[in-house]
Amino acid sequence: MTEQLSQNKHPVHQAAKSQLQKAGVAPNPSKLYAHQLMQWGLEPDRLHQDPRFGPSLQDNVAAMSNQWDPQRAHEFLLNASNPDFEAISPEQVKKGSPESGAAELLNALHSQLQEKVPGYAIQPPPV
Repeated sequence: MTEQLSQNKHPVHQAAKSQLQKAGVAPNPSKLYAHQLMQWGLEPDRLHQDPRFGPSLQDNVAAMSNQWDPQRAHEFLLNASNPDFEAISPEQVKKGSPESGAAELLNALHSQLQEKVPGYAIQPPPV
């Protein structure tokens, strides 16, 4: 499959693509693979029990996937603006199950949002 987005050639996105395929999901080459794996992980009965993966994070994943320029979303997730700190490695995404790969990506995004977005907060799950 030819990558429509040059960012999808990055090893983190290739690791996410591999995990999507392992989960039986056909990766969409017009979207960032890491975001697809995160969205897959946020589907009901996968990772929702973790309070960090609540509505605020879900909304941010959806916005980055559907509204942000792919390069900007790629750089934000990977912390590309800081070459001394890698937000997530391909090995973290590849190891274990697709669910664990999705959780690793979501943890990395959650950390980036906490660090860079004023007012980002975990919203408690509905009672």
